Amino acid sequence: MNASNSPAGERLTPEVLAGQAVYTRRLLRAYDLIVLGISNRFIWRCPTPRLLRH
Repeated sequence: MNASNSPAGERLTPEVLAGQAVYTRRLLRAYDLIVLGISNRFIWRCPTPRLLRH
């Protein structure tokens, strides 16, 4: 995606692009592991597969 347009055809401002920059693949993989793998199962006691079935 470039600075000119989003998939919806909207213009992306430098501020929006800067805000999105923190969400790297590595960070999102870590988020998935922590939230979907650990937090859901052990803190909320509701494993992700169970959530996905509903």
